[in-house]
Amino acid sequence: MNWAVPPSAPSLLVSDTGRVIRMASSRRKGKGWQTYPELEMRPRRVGAGYLGIQCKVAGERLELYVHRLVAEAFLPHDPYRREVNHRDGDKTNNHASNLEWVTHSENHRHAAMQGISSVAVLQPDQVRLIKNELKGGATLKEVATRYLLSVSAVSHIKTGRCWAWLK
Repeated sequence: MNWAVPPSAPSLLVSDTGRVIRMASSRRKGKGWQTYPELEMRPRRVGAGYLGIQCKVAGERLELYVHRLVAEAFLPHDPYRREVNHRDGDKTNNHASNLEWVTHSENHRHAAMQGISSVAVLQPDQVRLIKNELKGGATLKEVATRYLLSVSAVSHIKTGRCWAWLK
């Protein structure tokens, strides 16, 4: 197991398996000093099922996602990719080998392909059927009614504004 300090939280140590330790520190309290021993943090489920911890960074209490801390500490960062994706779709598996930096659209595409998207109404198989029906001559309105979608949603699929990556 390897340990590193994530750039966004210099008071923490993060392992490549997703463990988080708050480093020992001292802070001024009143007229004296308060010492805080090293402590392994216990992540809890926060926003949408991810694991997170609460800590103070530069005097401000923050909720930090464990997967982002691991990615910052162990994965080379591409400035064009700002989101962290769990390759296996398990939001609690924060091993560095399971994480990757992705763009927003890559993240949504992966979630749709895994069937875990909270945004996507359709599954990839349904979109393939819709595309085939449209190629076969079905109207936008017919397809929209059949799949309980708006005509504009079906139009976006047809023109490639949505789901263009799906062949």
